[in-house]
Amino acid sequence: MLKKITLFSSSKLGVASEGRYVNILAYQSKEKVWVVDKSDESAASLALLALNDALTQVQVPCSIEVITDSKYLVKSIQQWLERWRSRDFDQVLHVELWQIYLERSAPHDMEIRWLDPLKDQAVYARLQSKYT
Repeated sequence: MLKKITLFSSSKLGVASEGRYVNILAYQSKEKVWVVDKSDESAASLALLALNDALTQVQVPCSIEVITDSKYLVKSIQQWLERWRSRDFDQVLHVELWQIYLERSAPHDMEIRWLDPLKDQAVYARLQSKYT
């Protein structure tokens, strides 16, 4: 049976293209929290960088539930990624980042959903508090 891990991820752009992301990787009662500053990234690439970064932290195959505030990331993985892949990522932005995601996610059982700030207020507030 695979270990069940939850990844909470939030990314946002500030003024002057200052981008940051927060990841919380949770397994049972343990958590790893980190914030990364990335400048000159788009919102889409920032969310994908956050996810790829988190996947480097998981060393063995696991069942990973990703909960992210990036609708782009959720829709890309759930609706578009297989089609992009079948077309060799023709006319897709951030191809290199998507290929890294595919490589890093391959050993895992991945599930992704959107972090709704209204329904998941406590988690959303916790992630947002890490930006300050």
